[in-house]
Amino acid sequence: MKKNELKQKNIINIMRHNFTLIELLVVIAIIAILAGMLLPALNAARARARGIACVNNLKQTFLSIAMYQSDYNDFFFSPKTKSATPASSIWSHNLWKQGYINSYTQIRCVRDNRSTMYHLMDQNAAMEQTYGAPTFDLTGAKKIANNTTYTAVSPNVKVSLSNIILVGDSRYDQDYISRDQYYRFLLAQQNAVGAAGLYLCHNLKANATMADGHVESLGKGELARKEYYFPKDHDDGYGVGELGVVNNALLPGLYERLKF
Repeated sequence: MKKNELKQKNIINIMRHNFTLIELLVVIAIIAILAGMLLPALNAARARARGIACVNNLKQTFLSIAMYQSDYNDFFFSPKTKSATPASSIWSHNLWKQGYINSYTQIRCVRDNRSTMYHLMDQNAAMEQTYGAPTFDLTGAKKIANNTTYTAVSPNVKVSLSNIILVGDSRYDQDYISRDQYYRFLLAQQNAVGAAGLYLCHNLKANATMADGHVESLGKGELARKEYYFPKDHDDGYGVGELGVVNNALLPGLYERLKF
């Protein structure tokens, strides 16, 4: 009996044994190592999820644009129109006010933004916090249809609809608290300041909807080939104009344009 009691006391003493400082530090170090191993994987998974959500929003954006084009003889409003109030001169507002989208959140990226949260914005600010549409000193409307022939700066270059950017990830190139994503971006002016650009925010790639409806992820390698275009100008009859070549983009964390 005494031996059994002795064993029980030893077991109880072992169970009551307090951790020493060294043992605690070892445990903390192990936890830190495990966290360090898991956090990058979690961040990568989070980034992939946001990229997928962005692609879905861009597909929704194209469907809204396609419905608008179907109702308006294949025309799509450029960022600015010839004779319109400031609100109706924004393509996102045109889609919203005519019921092609229910909310501006449908046509904006889900990434972290430095601007005020969407639900705190007034309506005018919210309509500007969307994907960017290309602009280059243009007004009026653009006609984008399968039966439209496009030529680049050189008239001998035929461009596929799959290489023409309609809308895509954008960011304003200066540190304004009220501007991050922006409804129009400049894709050909390499030295532009105080404007938005194509933003490489998804693992150094920008998601963009092309004129044929598919979504493409464009990085430095793809853009450096200068094989991607955007509707640049229109004619006075709101018809087909020429294309510009995409030759710049914005990198995360910087306000300078990356030139190609």
